[in-house]
Amino acid sequence: LAGLGPKPLCIARFARGIGQVHVGRPYRLLAAAEAWLRERPEVSGGPIGVAGFCMGGGFALLHATGATIDVVAPFYAPVPRDEATLAGVCPVVASYGGRDGIFGPGAPRLEASLDRLGIEHDVRSYPQAGHSFMNRHRGAIAWLERRLPTHGGYVEDAAEHAWTRTLAFFARHLAVRTDA
Repeated sequence: LAGLGPKPLCIARFARGIGQVHVGRPYRLLAAAEAWLRERPEVSGGPIGVAGFCMGGGFALLHATGATIDVVAPFYAPVPRDEATLAGVCPVVASYGGRDGIFGPGAPRLEASLDRLGIEHDVRSYPQAGHSFMNRHRGAIAWLERRLPTHGGYVEDAAEHAWTRTLAFFARHLAVRTDA
């Protein structure tokens, strides 16, 4: 969704594109992918979920507020400042690192907003983890991310637990309903 040239320009264009909810190029591309998926015989009109990490997690959360998505899983994602932006979002299973000094504080804000809006959710913060606790980076990237305010880096227990929670939540919400 973000392949719009060199990496820094790509990220800048992507961020600008998600600024107006449901209007920019990233939303059009995700809507096209969703439409393609719905037409697949394996899906045959069944429920669809979406997941994203970091900026992609924030994008997935915003996309799920106006699309026909059945469940969304943002991982260490930014949370909209205006709670009303989340109105109408599908069920949410979100995972954050408690040591993440940038996005970690979003977990309680997201949970409180979803509570007030009456949206089914499972929001969890892992105190021992920072940002990108699901990623196994090596070398200079791993060294650098541990020193940033996000305190990033792979944390096996948190990653395994987050995957288990997410898959169980998705299984519940993406089960094909035969009682229609």
